[in-house]
Amino acid sequence: MNRIFPSGRKLLIFFFFLFVQDLSAGKIEKAFEALEKFNYFEAKKLFEMARKSDPTASTYGLSLIRSTKLNPFYNLDSALFYINLSSSTYYLESDKEKVKLMEFGIDLNAIDNRKKLIAELAFDEAVLKLTVEEMDHYIENYKYSVKYERAVQLRDSLAFENAAAVNTYSAYHQYFSTYPESEYYKESFARYERRLFEVKTSGNTIEEYEKFVRQFPKNPFVSRCMDSIYSKFITSNTVEDYYAFIRNYPENKNVSDAWRKLYNLYNKDYSKERIVEFRIDFPDYPFIDEVLVDYELSDVRYLPVRDQNLWGFINDAGMIMIKPQFDWVDDFYDGLAMVENEGKVGFVNKAGRLVVPLKYDEAEKFYWGYAIVSQNDKYGVINKADLPEIPIIYEEIHEFNQGLAAVKLGEKYGYIDLQGHMAIEPIYDYAGDFKQGFAYVEIEGLKGIINNEGHEIMPVKFEWLENFSFGCARVKKEEKFGAYNTKGNLIIPVEYDHIGPLNSNRFLAVVNGKYGYFDSNGKERIPILFEFSNDVLTWGNFEENVVRIKKHNLFGLIDTLGHKLLPAIFEDIKPFFDDLIPVRKKGLWGYCDKNVKLKIPYEFDDAGRFEKGTAIVALDGLYGLVDTENNMRIPFYYSEIQRLYFDCFAVKKDNYYGLIDSENNELVKTVYTKIKHVDEFLIQLISEDDMIWYDFKKREVIWSSNPIGQ
Repeated sequence: MNRIFPSGRKLLIFFFFLFVQDLSAGKIEKAFEALEKFNYFEAKKLFEMARKSDPTASTYGLSLIRSTKLNPFYNLDSALFYINLSSSTYYLESDKEKVKLMEFGIDLNAIDNRKKLIAELAFDEAVLKLTVEEMDHYIENYKYSVKYERAVQLRDSLAFENAAAVNTYSAYHQYFSTYPESEYYKESFARYERRLFEVKTSGNTIEEYEKFVRQFPKNPFVSRCMDSIYSKFITSNTVEDYYAFIRNYPENKNVSDAWRKLYNLYNKDYSKERIVEFRIDFPDYPFIDEVLVDYELSDVRYLPVRDQNLWGFINDAGMIMIKPQFDWVDDFYDGLAMVENEGKVGFVNKAGRLVVPLKYDEAEKFYWGYAIVSQNDKYGVINKADLPEIPIIYEEIHEFNQGLAAVKLGEKYGYIDLQGHMAIEPIYDYAGDFKQGFAYVEIEGLKGIINNEGHEIMPVKFEWLENFSFGCARVKKEEKFGAYNTKGNLIIPVEYDHIGPLNSNRFLAVVNGKYGYFDSNGKERIPILFEFSNDVLTWGNFEENVVRIKKHNLFGLIDTLGHKLLPAIFEDIKPFFDDLIPVRKKGLWGYCDKNVKLKIPYEFDDAGRFEKGTAIVALDGLYGLVDTENNMRIPFYYSEIQRLYFDCFAVKKDNYYGLIDSENNELVKTVYTKIKHVDEFLIQLISEDDMIWYDFKKREVIWSSNPIGQ
């Protein structure tokens, strides 16, 4: 049953509602007036009282209070809460009510700007605290903010720093699992894999490495595990050790290397007989084609040749083995030769097959199955299968010597081994190559010497030093010289004005205007009694167990014990091989014997030492050849003469090279601009339009790119 109100009562209810609305509107106006007067307590109370009747304006006002620092109610989370309420209720307001809201400056644009301001303030506060939790909180609540991406970056960076500080594989795992979209994902994953490897193999045992390979087959350090298994298993360089490794670890990446090392150990001379024996003993050798090639080419020598500006190879009989097709080639080393085309280098074998593709910017020759290569200004090491043994990440890699190579990583130098392990940490400003177990290093301009374990043999404190030679090294500090032995013992105190290089087991030593000689043990062998002048440095070092002495501006010779061999009666004198000694008087050179008897008169502008009965001499700027009887074997015709092999000589005339014999018979015309000595049998000569190989033993040109010209 409907209740019907009298008309008077209806009118009363209508006026009541009008009164309530006016009262509510008054509260909002008063609240904003209180806010303008910074009466935050009154404003807050009024806004809260008006929430039901005016939700949009009241929550907007409460957001203003909560986002203003100058009051005790400041709380940005609450400010965000209220402005979100204001935004949601605004859409429910009538057009008339929206017009009223505009009287207080409230519309969608104002609400949006307030949200942006709150987000800015919240970001500033989060940055001040700069913790993962604060950034997570911001990211969760302010996804609309323009600073959202920056907050994610900061959060990811902070979380990564926290994981790195803990530096456990579980910390890194938690990081990349929690933040899969992080820019540090790859780095954290890489560190996880490294730390996992380091922890799981901390005992450095074969068992740990085997277990790691089984449990984590996709881990990038599996390769290092395999290398470690390989290096630990191979306790001696024997065929038996390598074959046992192959049988025990058929899946190990080093099996191919083990096979090749086994093959090289077995076939040290690569003779046909030995290769046949190898095939019988190891029928399961996987590279049988290489064996067949080695068998066919085992005793064939390859020589680089140029034809029509392209390079290839001939054998030592002059037959083309690899046709000229490259822009440049190197000699064969370790069974492979470096070749270049269009600025890229690779390697071919003797069959002419490209074993390593033409893809590297630079490379060095293969050494023990490895070669240094470069791509994009970074260096690494590959094996003969073109697999990276050492990643291409270094600014420099020097050639391997005694199993170690100097590398530059960043701005520092250290040493890696053939497996790519950092054997000596990169702490040096520069590092030289190892020689005889020692290397020169430099820190902040000072120099020292280390051994192959990284221990200082000579402290890094010298202004200058040299690497060990004949077991000794000279040093310089505060303008004084001294010398050390390989045990790091100071054999000559650092108190001399000069120490010369060790020759014939003798150091030239200068102090206080006098000079004498020490041996490699630091014992004074020739007393420091001779008068010193600067020209002593040019002639005062031992050669062939003799050294010049000077008295009254004349020269003689003494031996390593200071015994006189020739008196000081010559203007100059040279060390000798044969019975005749080059000596000079009145500006001309001749030859005397050990009894100071003149055998060849003083008639030359220069005179070389006798070898095999002849000596190179000069007159009026031209060179010739005389024998012990002073007979001219080669007249004074050439601007240079170099003694070669099998009684042959390289000569130069008008800046061109050729070959003659000791009787001045022309072997090769003097028309070549470059000459390259290879060994006692072969020499290479190059001109603009020709290149030849000459065989001294055969006394013939075995190959020419321009045979008609010959």
